[in-house]
Amino acid sequence: MVNAHILELQGVENFRDLGGYPAGDGTVVKWGRLFRSGHMANLSRFDCAQLEPLQISALFDLRAPAERNAFPTSWHGEPSPQIFTIDLHREDTDPVSDLFDQIMSGAITRQDVEAHMLEEYARMPFEYVPILKDLIERLLAATPGALVIHCTAGKDRTGCMVALLLALLGVSWDKIVEDYLLSNQGFAGEDKLLRIAKKYHRKVDNVDARIAALRPLVLVEQSYLDCAFAAVRREMGSLDQYFSATLGLSGADVAELKRLLLTQRITAPV
Repeated sequence: MVNAHILELQGVENFRDLGGYPAGDGTVVKWGRLFRSGHMANLSRFDCAQLEPLQISALFDLRAPAERNAFPTSWHGEPSPQIFTIDLHREDTDPVSDLFDQIMSGAITRQDVEAHMLEEYARMPFEYVPILKDLIERLLAATPGALVIHCTAGKDRTGCMVALLLALLGVSWDKIVEDYLLSNQGFAGEDKLLRIAKKYHRKVDNVDARIAALRPLVLVEQSYLDCAFAAVRREMGSLDQYFSATLGLSGADVAELKRLLLTQRITAPV
């Protein structure tokens, strides 16, 4: 099923436009201004030709150093976008790969993985504050060009940061969840689980249990996002307090962000 938010690329998964979501008072998020994505290590020249009209000026890369080193962004064409990063893990630590290995070895169960994901989501709104501030600062500066927020799959870290940004702009919770869950289509999680099962069915014992344990890592679930926002409210009292005290945004800042990123137009780009 075709979705207006998903841009089909050859070497990049889960590339999506955040435009079109209603944000109250008859406004919607502008198309062609904010994008979310998986990693860009396999960008083809075709992909870059597709992206060129978007005039992408900055990438906000949420991956750990080991992920960036293993799959460095490959950009064809000029000018190259400015890349912003954040280092929360050691240079030699790849949290996604490490967890996958534990699951496939049978060292941890599905319940362990679900608990891990909930713990990660509860931390993310606070751990990624520095790069979220960089993103908002660039938006407030009205720097020309579109911005892309991405991690490896573009679903968990990216999903949490995008959800907070959409909430800041006044997008309803239902629409925030709708965008978040769209990663199950953009990342093709069910297809990946089938391919992994086929690849490992002779290599591991009880492959069905391994795939069941892997499912919470490969797919997104609303309970994860619920957990992140519950952690914000628990720690800060409210989303507004998070935006003001943690992100340092004034009422005037929020109003300016809405002026820059919202529009009355409701149609998708042709």
